[in-house]
Amino acid sequence: GEFDRPRRQILDRFSQASFMGQILNNPPSVEGWHRGTDWLDTGTLVERVNFASQQIGDSGKPGVQAMIDRIGADISRIGTPEGLIDACLDQIGAVIVDEKTRKVLVDFVAQNPEASNDDGRKHIAEALQMVASTQEFQRS
Repeated sequence: GEFDRPRRQILDRFSQASFMGQILNNPPSVEGWHRGTDWLDTGTLVERVNFASQQIGDSGKPGVQAMIDRIGADISRIGTPEGLIDACLDQIGAVIVDEKTRKVLVDFVAQNPEASNDDGRKHIAEALQMVASTQEFQRS
């Protein structure tokens, strides 16, 4: 939702993708880009975590606003830390995390009470940011 038409700023995204190990429109072979951990190294992983956290954490972006709105609309589901994490995992791309990661995410949400002045939007954005920084999201 950030770019609704070609803009000069899209060149920044091209550079950022290159820093993360994936040069747009230039896969390493005819099979495309590697999946899983084959293409990750320490430098690219740090770039990916920082990029995802920065992008998902910017609740002013239309796409992030839309995700927050969809999560926030299901009040019955997000009433518990577990429900909020499940909703965030679904919204961010049906990411499946292992039990240890899920526990850390749920504990994070449980320790950070919902902000009352923004109808929980900041709380949801922080949960999305944490999900984007997980190893499972980074490998998908």
